[in-house]
Amino acid sequence: LNMTESVANFAVVIKQPKLAYTPEEVEAFRNLFDNLFTQYKNIQGQLNGLKKTIKDTIRLVEIELSKEFEAEVQAYNIKLKEYQDKVNQNAMQGEVLKQQLIQELLSLKIQTA
Repeated sequence: LNMTESVANFAVVIKQPKLAYTPEEVEAFRNLFDNLFTQYKNIQGQLNGLKKTIKDTIRLVEIELSKEFEAEVQAYNIKLKEYQDKVNQNAMQGEVLKQQLIQELLSLKIQTA
């Protein structure tokens, strides 16, 4: 009997319950149960393997994305520091220029004639 026929025969047994089963029927049921349970264990093993593969892949992707993010943050921080340094340099130059202009204004004399 193939698996489909076994399942079909088992379904017939369920539909027509008896008070007693022949040893052949009991053996057929045991074989069917064993076959189905073996298939279940195999499929459950495959499912567990797929779950592990998915979890491992997610973990690797998260690690890779985290590394990329850290690299981007570092690049951003470098550019930010360069910008801040440039702003500070411009502010200092502006302050120097301001002080020079103040000195020039103070040195001007009003001429009265």
